[in-house]
Amino acid sequence: MRGWSWAAGGTALGLAALIVAAWHVASPRAVAAPTDERDVQAGRALFATHCATCHGEGGRGDGASAASFATRPSDLADGRLMNGLPDEFLVSVITHGGPAQGLAPTMPPFDRTLSADQIRRLVSFVRTLAR
Repeated sequence: MRGWSWAAGGTALGLAALIVAAWHVASPRAVAAPTDERDVQAGRALFATHCATCHGEGGRGDGASAASFATRPSDLADGRLMNGLPDEFLVSVITHGGPAQGLAPTMPPFDRTLSADQIRRLVSFVRTLAR
């Protein structure tokens, strides 16, 4: 009888391990943008050209155009906000615009302006703004 209990327990344990492993493989994971300094510097230049007018040079949502919007641009330097957002979400907001994510209608899509690599570099830089 003991041998049978041990075998059943081992089978149950093996099945549980298999389920956990399958869940781990199937679960979506955040993919961090590379932290290569060249990517960050390229992202900084892209930010200055395409984002600072609304988000401000430091990303605080205080750019020259910000006052004209009904909804203030996001404070990208707010670590409480930014550190909880996965890179994929930031890529999607930049690529498809705010309305596609249920955010401000004033955030335009950049899918026709920036390449996927440029957007990835932009996210690398934006990550450096959060305090």
